[in-house]
Amino acid sequence: DPYQESQVKKARANLLKFLEENGYFLAQVHSGIQPDKLHELVNVTFHVTLNRRARFGKTKIMGPPSPQALHLQRVLLSSRAWAHGASLGPGQGFSKTRLEAARRYLKAHLGSRDQLANEVELRPPHYDPSTNRADITFEVKLGPRVDVQISGARLSWWPFLGSRTERDLIPIYEEGSIDNDLVEEGKQNLT
Repeated sequence: DPYQESQVKKARANLLKFLEENGYFLAQVHSGIQPDKLHELVNVTFHVTLNRRARFGKTKIMGPPSPQALHLQRVLLSSRAWAHGASLGPGQGFSKTRLEAARRYLKAHLGSRDQLANEVELRPPHYDPSTNRADITFEVKLGPRVDVQISGARLSWWPFLGSRTERDLIPIYEEGSIDNDLVEEGKQNLT
């Protein structure tokens, strides 16, 4: 591509955004150019100073009623969340993959309680340079409570295996939403 200063500024901004998403909120990026007149090229060099990586601060859940929001905050501090790589304990190293795992874990947790078609979105973190902590906020929009019942046949002779088989056969659980196509697909799977 032809050299354009605007592309270098855009690349620098994208690099800073990437570093912030990965916990380097105080990172500095400087660019330099080195013209190669012989080959009619311009080499662009980015000099990056990472500084300290942030740690997680407080985690806040917005949207659901206060008791349920507190429950969801505790869910993210549980040993189960830790086992899934989704724990957001204060003082842990900031990680984009851990944030995404926490978002998915919250969505799955709500789905396991028959709260389907919910939305869990991560708001931009609030970074405090004096403590080097980033406070996290999840916006949770609860979907309708869905109760799936199967009558006329048993899916398993063992009671505890029936619910697992039900979740495997009915795509409402996997998709985390409900519509006529998913109900019809579940019907075909059961047949």
